[in-house]
Amino acid sequence: MRIVTLEMENRLAQAYVGTRQFVDVLSVKIEQDMYIGQGYAVPYTHFAETAEMVLAEATAIKSILQTGLCKDRHQLQQLLPPGGARQAIDVALWDLCCQFSTQLFWSEAGLKPRKALCFVDLEELNRKDTLIRVESANTTTCRVRIDSDEAAEQFRELYISCPAKQWIISVSEEVNFSIVRRLLTAISLRSLVALELPAQRWHERAALKRQFAGIAFGVIDDDTTSFDSWRWGPDCQYLTLNLATSGGLTHIVECIKEARLRGVGTILCHTGYSMVNPHAMDVLFSLSDWVSLTLETHGEVLGLSEERSAPLPQFVS
Repeated sequence: MRIVTLEMENRLAQAYVGTRQFVDVLSVKIEQDMYIGQGYAVPYTHFAETAEMVLAEATAIKSILQTGLCKDRHQLQQLLPPGGARQAIDVALWDLCCQFSTQLFWSEAGLKPRKALCFVDLEELNRKDTLIRVESANTTTCRVRIDSDEAAEQFRELYISCPAKQWIISVSEEVNFSIVRRLLTAISLRSLVALELPAQRWHERAALKRQFAGIAFGVIDDDTTSFDSWRWGPDCQYLTLNLATSGGLTHIVECIKEARLRGVGTILCHTGYSMVNPHAMDVLFSLSDWVSLTLETHGEVLGLSEERSAPLPQFVS
């Protein structure tokens, strides 16, 4: 019999999410045979979640977890949709399983660890101090998210001010692709490491590939990746994963396994949301090829050394 404890904690935000002073965190503890697995999650704006919604979802399957009817992490993926509740319980089950088997995480996952390289993820282009923060960052590569015409213009200004930097451009699901074309026309493609497209817009890469030859393409995982048929095709050179939005730890591990089989690189986005699970992020750092860190966490989180803050290798020679 398991003992499952679910609590909603109100923690100081600090290194977590944006400028909020406090943040709600779902805490999950699963006790069995003197072992305790722990996992945490923040309600995610990506899924329009509230603290009440996340706690209610976790509570709805509490009895299933306690009686052991949820036998493994893969069954959990069927019981809950992507979001905070699934992530917190998923991490707790991984933690518990590793203690039972006395294996390290990557052994339990069936993957060999790698030494991830790091680069900076610019979450807020509209910050007044963005230029200063980018110039002082100890990396040559930055990842920017383009979700509007305004963001594209802000990036153009940043690009002109930082000629030595290389860029990964991540396009949001909502943005008009005419904006992307104008942006790519305005910058030197030699400074562009890769163009990142959301899964829902992946089919539009063909037109961009014809117009801008030599661009490397990556796809942003949205928890719809099919493992029976890798639907991204030969153009996909890397997969971007996020503990907050990719559906949880189990889903990310399966993505990394499939990507390695197909020779596709993986980028792990480490944002304020994922800092509530430092032990989960620590092991994922050891499985991904590259780690995208926010300016607040770059070079500081999880004991990362300056030596690991290396530029992202070119995807296309």
